[in-house]
Formats: sequence, C-alpha cells, structure tokens
Amino acid sequence: MASLVINKSIPLSNVLSEDVLLLMGIVETKGYDATGQPTGETVGYTLTLVELSGFQRIRVKVPKIKLPITPEELKEKSSNQERVFIELEDACLKPYFNSRTKSVEDSITAKDFIIVDSKF
Repeated sequence: MASLVINKSIPLSNVLSEDVLLLMGIVETKGYDATGQPTGETVGYTLTLVELSGFQRIRVKVPKIKLPITPEELKEKSSNQERVFIELEDACLKPYFNSRTKSVEDSITAKDFIIVDSKF
C-alpha cells in the first residue's frame, strides 16, 4: 500500500513540538541546470538546526534571502560559546522516496527565519 504523505507538504509545526530551534550552521545552496550540471549560482541556503526537546538535527532549505545572520557571524558567536535561536517562517516538510538510499526521507523548506531571544 502506498503512503498517503509521500510528496505532500505538511506544516513543520504539525511535526515538531517546539517553534524555537538552535541554529548550528548556514551554507550556500548551489543551483543545477536542466541536465543536472552545477551552475555555480547560489539559489538559497541550507540551515543546520537542532530541535530542542529531542535534540534531533535537521536541515532546512531557505531561498536566497537577506540573512538575519551571516555564516561568518554565526561562526564567531559559536566560537564565543553563544547560541543562536531561530523560528522558521512557513516551514513545510515533504516526505519523498529516495531511490538511491531506498528509504523515505524528509525535505524541509521555509520561506525565511528570524532570530529570537531564548532563556536556554
């Protein structure tokens, strides 16, 4: 029997128990052309986040936006033992079947993110 959720967008808030996430890293996401060759163009960013209640690491793609914090600023804060907490805007999870790994995996996207104050 096929899954009812494969390739369907699900609000991430329906899956995670908290809205606030710990930002661990930001890397550029590069684009590809129609033949699958890299273009070298930055099309967005991939955020590495940690969910605070289960400490599960997740990756979220955001479009090319003006970042509230640069990767360099995040590295500097991390080296000073400072934590950066964020909330995602319009985050969705889309399960898909990965033919390479032969398993269902999550693709998570968001429109933007904001830095929030936290007492953690």
